[in-house]
Amino acid sequence: MKYAQFPKLATMTVLFACALGAAEASTDKFPPCGTFTIHGSEFEVVPLDLAQEGRTVGDERIGERELKDADGNVVGVFRWVSTVVDTEGGDGDDTIALNHNVYTLPDGTIHASGQFFFETFMNRNTQPETNPAESKNSIAVTGGTGAYVNSEGEVEAAYTPGEPSKYIFKLQCD
Repeated sequence: MKYAQFPKLATMTVLFACALGAAEASTDKFPPCGTFTIHGSEFEVVPLDLAQEGRTVGDERIGERELKDADGNVVGVFRWVSTVVDTEGGDGDDTIALNHNVYTLPDGTIHASGQFFFETFMNRNTQPETNPAESKNSIAVTGGTGAYVNSEGEVEAAYTPGEPSKYIFKLQCD
């Protein structure tokens, strides 16, 4: 029997294997209740120009970046989908997007959704590890898995020029 013949079984097998790996790597660095900070690294982005040519409402960015602790150790991955809902100014320098973010950590995943403000939404396919401009966005934690299944709160993304991105998790439990 080949997994290709049973795509759902193959997907479930891969997800189960990932869950086992996450359970073995469990850590207390990222508590399900409380505040902690994780740093971003360089990321890859797939821009989808779905509407008119150029940056317009309906365009999307799908991305992924490694997450690191304060010592620079890789501790997880951050994946997201951003959909442009508004562009300000004729040249689209400022963009408002709706984001769905998933932060995968050793003890589970944290899901967050909300509105993000970007100055350079579709200008590049990669971003260096350090930030070119200062900005800050916060979005709501909408759920999670594993240790974070009952967590609520927000994730603040802080960008400071010349420094790695910071993701500040402010989690509350029931």
